[in-house]
Amino acid sequence: MLFRSVTFVVLLAAAVGAQSFAIAPVSTPNPGPFTSIVSALAVPSDTEAWAVGDFLDAAAVEKTLVIHYDGVSWTTVPSGNQGSQQDDLTGVATAAPGDVWAVGGSMFTNGTQITLIERLHAGQFQIVPSPNPTGPTGNQRLNSVVALAPDNVWAVGWFIATGTDLLPLVEHWDGSAWTIVPTTVTTGVIFINGVAAVGPNDIWAVGSSEGAVQKPFAMHWNGSTWKATPVPSPAGAPFASFKGVGASASGAVFAVGSSGNEKTLVERWTGSAWTILPSIDVSTQSRFFGALVRSDSNVVVVGSSFLPSGFQKTLVEWWDGAAFHLVPSPNPFASNTPFAIAVPPCGPGWIVGGADQPPSLKTLALSFAGPGGAVSDLGGGCGAGGTLSVLGPVSPGLDVTLKLAGADPGATVGVLNIAAAGPPTSCGPCALVPYQLLVLLPIAGGGISFPATVPCDASLVGSTAVLQWTVGPTTSTGCPLLGAHRALSNAVQVTIGE
Repeated sequence: MLFRSVTFVVLLAAAVGAQSFAIAPVSTPNPGPFTSIVSALAVPSDTEAWAVGDFLDAAAVEKTLVIHYDGVSWTTVPSGNQGSQQDDLTGVATAAPGDVWAVGGSMFTNGTQITLIERLHAGQFQIVPSPNPTGPTGNQRLNSVVALAPDNVWAVGWFIATGTDLLPLVEHWDGSAWTIVPTTVTTGVIFINGVAAVGPNDIWAVGSSEGAVQKPFAMHWNGSTWKATPVPSPAGAPFASFKGVGASASGAVFAVGSSGNEKTLVERWTGSAWTILPSIDVSTQSRFFGALVRSDSNVVVVGSSFLPSGFQKTLVEWWDGAAFHLVPSPNPFASNTPFAIAVPPCGPGWIVGGADQPPSLKTLALSFAGPGGAVSDLGGGCGAGGTLSVLGPVSPGLDVTLKLAGADPGATVGVLNIAAAGPPTSCGPCALVPYQLLVLLPIAGGGISFPATVPCDASLVGSTAVLQWTVGPTTSTGCPLLGAHRALSNAVQVTIGE
C-alpha cells in the first residue's frame, strides 16, 4: 500500500506518448434475438455508465434498450415503451450519479410519432410525460439530451410543423415538468441530432438543414434565445451534416459528422464562427458520430469506415490542437460502428455503438482510456539492473503498470527511486535518479510487475516524475554512491495527461 499511496502523489502526466490510449472490447448484453444496438452514452463515474438504444423482440417489435455498467459488468435495465409499432432511445444524460434521463421516440401503427422521455427510478426507467407540439397524432421525436443539474435538463429533436416544414424541437426540464422552448427557426427542413453544453447559458444543438443541398446546421442557446448560427460546408460537397457535438467547460465546442460521399467532417467553434478542421479518411467512406471534448487541444472523435466487404470498422481519431491522429482501435465483430464516447471526471470511460455478427446485430462496447501523458526512456542504467517500463495511459484516475524485467536473476531486493523532476545525475558510467522517495519491494527472477493508480487530482496534470530501480545483490555498477553489489535500471520520466 505504501507504493500505491506514493504513486497517488507523483505519477501524473501531460503530453501524449506511445502508451497514450488503451481501447479494448467488453462483453455487453443483447436481449434481442436478432437485433440489439446502443447509440448514446453517459458516464458519471468510473463505476457507473449508461448506454441506450433499442432491440427487436421475438415478435419483431422495436423496444427501448438500456444497459448499465456497475464497475464490474454491463447488464440490462428495465425501460418503458408506449408505442404500438416501435420505441427507441437515442439520447442519455446524467445530472448526477444515479440521476439519469433518456430520450427518443414512440411510433404507432398509424405512422404517427411522439416524444419519449424516461427517468431512472427505483432501478428501472419510467416514462415521464413530455409535450408534443403537434399533438398525439403528429410526428415529432427527441434525439439527444444534456443535463446540467437536476432541475436543468435540455432535450432536442424535431417535429413536422406543416406539410413542408420540419423544425427543431427543444424541451426543458425545470425540476417539475417538461416544457417546449421556442426557437427562432420557423421555416425549413431541420433535423437536430445532438446537443452539448458549455454551461447553463451556452448550449449548442446540431444537425442538418435539408433542401436542394444538405448542409450542416447549428443553433445556440445564450440564456434567453435559441438562434441558428451560420455553418460552412466543405467545398464541393454535395451534402453535409452533423451527427454529434461535444463541449468542454472551458468553452471548446466541436461538431462531427460527414460530408460529400461519406467523408469525415469536424468543425470547431472559435468563439465567433464555425471552422472546418482537416480530419483523416481511411477509406472511401468514413464518418463520425460522437466527440469527447476536454479542451481545444484534446478531442477524441469516433465513427466508422467502410471495408471493401461492405462491413464497417471502428474509426477513432485524436485532435492535439494542431492535427488529427489515428488511434488504433479494436474490431471484435465482423462489422463495428461506434456512435458515442464519454468518460467520467477521472478514470476510464467507454465507446459504444452497434456491431454486425451475422446473423445478428449486437451492442458494441469498448473500454477507453487516454490520451495519457508522455512516457520517456531516459536511459542511464548499468550493471544487471534490468529495464523499467511504464505501461498504460498516464492520466488522473487511471491504472498504470510498472514493470521491471531483465535484472540479475539472483537479485532479491528492489528499491524504486522516485524524483519529482529529472533528469538523472551522472554517477560514474551510470545515471542516478535523486533519492527523493524510496519504495522497497522484493523482486524475483530478475523482475517485478505491479499496478499503480494515478491520483484523481486535476491540479497534478502537467507535473512530471522520474523513476528508476536499484536492484541487488549483484555486481558493482561503478556508481560510488551505491556501493558494491547494486545495479541500476534505466530511468523513465512520466508526465501527467488530462
